[in-house]
Amino acid sequence: MNKRLLILVLSALLLPVFAAAQSISEIEAAKAMAKSYGYSESEIEALLNDPSKAKTSTETTTLDSSPEPEGVIQLKQAKKGEEEEKDPNRIYGHDFFSSKGLSIIPSINAPAPANYILGPGDDITIDVWGNTTAKINSVIGRDGTILVNGVGPVAIGGMTIKRAESTLKTRLSRIYGDIGSSTHIKLSLNRARSITVNVVGDVVVPGAYALPALAQITSALFMAGGVEETASVRDIRLYRDGKFTGSFDLYDFVFHGAYSEDLKLQDGDIISVPSYHSVVTVDGDAKRPMRYESLEGETVADLITYAGGFSDDAATDRVYLERRGETKGQSFEILNSEMFSFAVTHGDLIYINSRTVEFANRVCIRGSVRQPGFYPISERIPDVKALIEAAGGLAEDAYKSRATLFRKDADMQPSSVNLNLEDILNGRTRMLLAREDSLHVYSASELRDSTFIRIYGEVRNEGELAFRTGMSVYDAIMEAGGFTEGADQSNIEVARKGRGEKGFVSRINLVDNPEAGAEPLQPEDAIFIRSQLYYREPQTIVINGEVNYPGTYVIDKNVVRLSDIIERAGKFTSDAYVKGAQLERTITKVEKARMEVAIELAGQEMKAKDKDAIIDSLKNKVKDLYTIGIDLEKALKNPGSDADVILRTGDIITVPVMNNTVKISGAVFYPNTVVFNPKYTWRDYINQAGGRRRNTKSNKIYAVYMNGLVAKKGSANFKMEPGMELVVTSEPREDRKLTTAELVTIASSSTSIAYMITALVRMFI
Repeated sequence: MNKRLLILVLSALLLPVFAAAQSISEIEAAKAMAKSYGYSESEIEALLNDPSKAKTSTETTTLDSSPEPEGVIQLKQAKKGEEEEKDPNRIYGHDFFSSKGLSIIPSINAPAPANYILGPGDDITIDVWGNTTAKINSVIGRDGTILVNGVGPVAIGGMTIKRAESTLKTRLSRIYGDIGSSTHIKLSLNRARSITVNVVGDVVVPGAYALPALAQITSALFMAGGVEETASVRDIRLYRDGKFTGSFDLYDFVFHGAYSEDLKLQDGDIISVPSYHSVVTVDGDAKRPMRYESLEGETVADLITYAGGFSDDAATDRVYLERRGETKGQSFEILNSEMFSFAVTHGDLIYINSRTVEFANRVCIRGSVRQPGFYPISERIPDVKALIEAAGGLAEDAYKSRATLFRKDADMQPSSVNLNLEDILNGRTRMLLAREDSLHVYSASELRDSTFIRIYGEVRNEGELAFRTGMSVYDAIMEAGGFTEGADQSNIEVARKGRGEKGFVSRINLVDNPEAGAEPLQPEDAIFIRSQLYYREPQTIVINGEVNYPGTYVIDKNVVRLSDIIERAGKFTSDAYVKGAQLERTITKVEKARMEVAIELAGQEMKAKDKDAIIDSLKNKVKDLYTIGIDLEKALKNPGSDADVILRTGDIITVPVMNNTVKISGAVFYPNTVVFNPKYTWRDYINQAGGRRRNTKSNKIYAVYMNGLVAKKGSANFKMEPGMELVVTSEPREDRKLTTAELVTIASSSTSIAYMITALVRMFI
């Protein structure tokens, strides 16, 4: 659930107008969910006390008098400023109810249309003006009536605002005799009531949701987290009192602004999202090539309309259609005149070809000229000389002795002609142009050897340097930022590749022979500067937290262990929680490369269609620091043992204070953090988070301890400890592939890259 959806859930549960309709347990569950997603107590209280903040956060759209239908306006706002994903396997419309920035929950203070049906809980105002002025505020009771002084109960529940206003005119005429002539009344809705609707079927989070009475089916689907990949968006069914009321077609809503009055939501309605029945793919030069759900009787023209129509480069006179059969497929060529009558079926592929544009007089000039590009053959540009002049002339580094003119013969077969540009420009030779000619003018640098040298080792900026004539070893070292502190200036090597003879390596001692640094270099030379024999950068370890002398410590011998540093740090304070001590280590280049190879190998076993994107995302998750699971108590009891880890430079040891909470995350209904109770089992803690979700198994639960160790349920080390995190993993359904975003989320929550790789392999092999 993203932050936007969470705020909407909180808004629906916590706004004062809905509070009376929600149970205490529901409100507490919403608070717990907010905390698990990083909201503080003060932020939650602010949301409770100031509903306008919720409104701002969700960017709600109020109804207005715009001539465009509300749904069209909302969906246009959602798409504004966002680039559509170019995923041809996605069904159009599936992400409309979960897209970032989509706002389809109406404000509870939105002005209601005249056909809005009033009901119990609606807060209304009756304005009277003219010869008599009055303002009557009332909330419609459970019996559908309001009480008006001097008139008594007036039944308006179940009426539209327009009809209720007419009824009130009749009843109020008993006390205001000139209503309709000198006195007028107007009924308006101050605050819409709350209704509860049930969303079932192929949605992400089925359940019951509280919504403003002005909400539409789209609002309920958004609250349910959107639809699954198998869902229909063109036959979303509404049931009321056990009877079918009508179906919602997202495409009609988006493309035509169509929304039936019969589909206005009422309390207790059930929205059922079935699986799709028919899908057609539109590919090629459409403005929005992807998969589209189709209804019976829809034609090729309908599907092209859903795909945004033809692109600018499309061939519009005909399209190509492939149809799958039970044993053999069949292909069709559909002319433009047939597109409105040719019906599509499930599995069809409509391919729109590109239009080939041929030019009768176009030529091209590339390379070392001042204005390369396309030019027309004309009276002003009949030949190669005129073409060069039209392109601003040759650049300063142009090679004039040779250029190549690429052209096609009468059969459009490629050929080439070599030209001497000096002869062309002096008028000694003339070459007429032909259509689709392409002249390439070479630069002198293109025909030269490499113009770089390379420098490696103990300089501040090793790598490639631009070569220039007369460049010396000293020059290269200075351009590379100079020597590092550990450079051995008496042991420098210059490697030179052979040119008509064998290459060689020369050794330079700048300490004994400083003049050797003035030796001129040649292109592609490589300079290697070694480090001093006994030089070593200071190596340090940091220890933080509950030790008597926290700080940075120098590694003073070849082997330094955990017990050594704890001893030098004066051991622990009285508040130290030794069992939760952590060790973080800086990843080396070799370790990072090995980890990326492991991710690559694990990723190759995946069956996901977007595995390359998944692998890249996981590689980006490899951080500079990683946690090593340690048992500090055991290390101190047995110094020098396997538990007494050997440290290396950059290690960070943290000894925390007692953390008496347990975090529950993963596939639970409300990720939560609760106080540690030594009597609780793992089941008790998971129940504190609302229980496990679907597609979870009890043997796929992991305990992540403060010291970085991980234990799987069923192992001897699996036990409840303060400061731990219980991670509940889920099994992907066989009929649903995990998306890249879901996999990256799994990777982000994994405390161990090694565990992450193992989990990925198990998911996809």
